[in-house]
Amino acid sequence: WVDNGTVNIDSSFVRGNLSVAGVGGGIVLTNSANVVATNTTIGGTSAAQGNKAVNGGGVYMVSAASVFAMTGGSLSYNEANGIPTAPFGSGGGIYAPAGTITLTGVNITFNKATNLPGGTGNGGVLHRNGPATVTISKSRIFGNTASTFGHSLNNEVPGAITAINNWWGCDDLPPVNAAPANGCDQVRTSGTATITTSPRID
Repeated sequence: WVDNGTVNIDSSFVRGNLSVAGVGGGIVLTNSANVVATNTTIGGTSAAQGNKAVNGGGVYMVSAASVFAMTGGSLSYNEANGIPTAPFGSGGGIYAPAGTITLTGVNITFNKATNLPGGTGNGGVLHRNGPATVTISKSRIFGNTASTFGHSLNNEVPGAITAINNWWGCDDLPPVNAAPANGCDQVRTSGTATITTSPRID
């Protein structure tokens, strides 16, 4: 939990953490928190090493002034999972209602969002449901899943996610508001929300 100030995480592991009935299994940013992660793994190489929470399995952004910047490393095997009193699981990797998120050159793989009856699972990698600024580039994004909306990215509210110059697990762009195809992760938008994925890299 980072409330204010800057925390630098370099060549480290944030893994195996559990927020049973709460948010931000790995890292929670509030107020003017600034987290800079370099060549760090948030999650792990298997589901047993991933971080888990109801929302934001890996990272949870609380405040408009919060900044999360990640360069290199991996965001993998994190999970947002609904519970009986809150059956909605959103943002397996990152839950982003606010703040600024920048991911550059990150392996973003096998994150998932699941739900219990009566809920939905949204945004295997990232769920944006507020005025967060999200930029993802030069990253490998594949193998992520959501039980309902947005196997990789789910943009729920007006505004843009910029996700250009990434590899999506296939030789194509990710399907938008359609079923995953040809190994590509899928992205989902609602209403006037947008996700820009072109150009891509092979």
